Amino acid sequence: MRIGLSLDCLGQLARAEGNDDQARECFEKAFGIARAIGARWLIGQVLADQGWLARSEGNREGARARTHEVLRLLRNTGDEDAIDSGLLLAGVLAADDAAVRRGTSLLAHVDARGALPLTVLPVLEDRKVRDRCISTARAKLGDDDFARAWAEGKAMTREQAIALVLDAL
Repeated sequence: MRIGLSLDCLGQLARAEGNDDQARECFEKAFGIARAIGARWLIGQVLADQGWLARSEGNREGARARTHEVLRLLRNTGDEDAIDSGLLLAGVLAADDAAVRRGTSLLAHVDARGALPLTVLPVLEDRKVRDRCISTARAKLGDDDFARAWAEGKAMTREQAIALVLDAL
């Protein structure tokens, strides 16, 4: 398990340094190990990392698919980091896809938990993307509608936030 986790961490580091090919290779190896030993939490973490990588490469469908896999796999577990990473990515993707209100609520839910996922190494670009989505959502929705969507997201339970993503399929 430690090798799988180490490979996932190396993938995060490679991605932070802009080496997407190396990141992808590390994530694929980590996923294979996690699957072989049945470590659901590690599978979820790697899927979340693969989703962020896919989004940064412009593969929105791949990012969305990984996000849904994470949430389906871990929705009834206590693995908060991978779930939060999946919900954060789902919020960014929804806001990017013109589902601005849903995206705003999801971003608010993760923000309210005080749990912006750091994984092992925070990828600054992911934080910038999140911040840009919030600014864009506020501009598109207007202050009042943004505030309502943000308040709804902050009041959501984890299960409600997960359902909001999975029901949007």
